[in-house]
Amino acid sequence: AALVYRPLSDTTLRLSGGRAFRPPTVYELFRTWTSTAGITYAGNPGLKPEKSLSWDIGGETTLWKTTFLRATYFENYIEDMIYRMDTTATRKDNINIGKAEVKGVELEGKHRFDCGLTLFANYTYTNAKVKENDRNPNTEGKRLTMVPAEMFNMGFNMDRGPFSVSATGRYVSKRYSDDLNRDRINGVLFSYDPFFTANAKVLYRWNSHLSLSLSVDNVFDRDYFSSYQAPGRKWYGELTIKF
Repeated sequence: AALVYRPLSDTTLRLSGGRAFRPPTVYELFRTWTSTAGITYAGNPGLKPEKSLSWDIGGETTLWKTTFLRATYFENYIEDMIYRMDTTATRKDNINIGKAEVKGVELEGKHRFDCGLTLFANYTYTNAKVKENDRNPNTEGKRLTMVPAEMFNMGFNMDRGPFSVSATGRYVSKRYSDDLNRDRINGVLFSYDPFFTANAKVLYRWNSHLSLSLSVDNVFDRDYFSSYQAPGRKWYGELTIKF
């Protein structure tokens, strides 16, 4: 259910809520495999569906016809959440934990200049924690695995005649793969480091059918790990023909 109110033609306020469920995937139910590090990830045919109660409130507005702003606050209350528990030092099992809560804020802004330049930025803060877990009470109060507390993106896009230039920076804070949040060391194999990377692209359009572009990922050649070491700087050239 949702309620939408427009106090002005360029301003919208929203309030919504709902209930949902997510059945376990075939992967979560049945796939069991062992990584190169010797850790076994086990499926669980006895998993129950997750159930959630969610609500959010937010609004968006356009200022001077060139600036767009949006803000949202959200809460999710999850029961029987499907979760990967560290059963032993070399085994992780999919289980249903009791309860989890996910609360956070999303902010977004974009501004367009008359010269063809557009600046944008967005930020997400997520407080995701285990609230009840009878299978392993030590995880209560710990952050949910693989959920970063903060994410941030910023960048620009510039269109001038046949040329288009864009760049984006992305930040992701620390994530935990261990349900007790013990994996705090960064810069090693199987760690999930906080990182900031930047990507850029230059595109030239000869006409509506033909374009050429050059892209660079990880412009500053940042060295970090997302389980395995992330790729360094990469260059791409692309020729596109439409007919």
